[in-house]
Amino acid sequence: MTTSTDPGKQLTARGLRTRKLLLDAGRRVFERDGFAAARITDIADLAGVAHGTFYTYFESKDVMFVELIDSVREEMLAGSAHTVIPEAEEGEEPWQTIARANRRYLTAYRENAQLMVIWEQAATMNDASREMLTDSRQRFAERSAKAIRRYQQAGVADPDLDPTFAAVALGAMVSRFAYIWFAGREPHDFEDAVTQLTVLWCNAIRIPRGASA
Repeated sequence: MTTSTDPGKQLTARGLRTRKLLLDAGRRVFERDGFAAARITDIADLAGVAHGTFYTYFESKDVMFVELIDSVREEMLAGSAHTVIPEAEEGEEPWQTIARANRRYLTAYRENAQLMVIWEQAATMNDASREMLTDSRQRFAERSAKAIRRYQQAGVADPDLDPTFAAVALGAMVSRFAYIWFAGREPHDFEDAVTQLTVLWCNAIRIPRGASA
């Protein structure tokens, strides 16, 4: 992330507070107006600072937006969210592990829904946003592919599947469903969504109910 300030420069406590005010205001403006229509003047006004103060901390609204998205992305990765299959907990069956991953992803998406939807839109007009989206999908797919290989080695998943291809396709299914659901505000029940996505995931890689790995 690049800002107009020296990355190695230590901000004062006041500077940190001002930067956070700008980030919080930026998120609200992006969520309200979308990426294209968001204006730096509106962000500065909402933060209660002079318009020129924005450029003390960020080179452009693009840089600010990428930083906001990066914080959401890292939060999701750190929590093993998205369609990333985490390590199984003791006594947990593959179906339960996959359901847990889907629940985490949908929860994280719901909490950041407006920003996630705008990220998809920004990726069509902003190189940095597009690169982050591509990188995120690759990282998530790599983690899920690793889990599918683990299930194949345990003899509970279809051995003929290409783990990477399956991970990319199934990840796209879940993420696109979340986008359509939350962007369109469709009336799906949360637990039903978790259950149905898990059924689709497990059926696709042919993990039977009750299987252990």
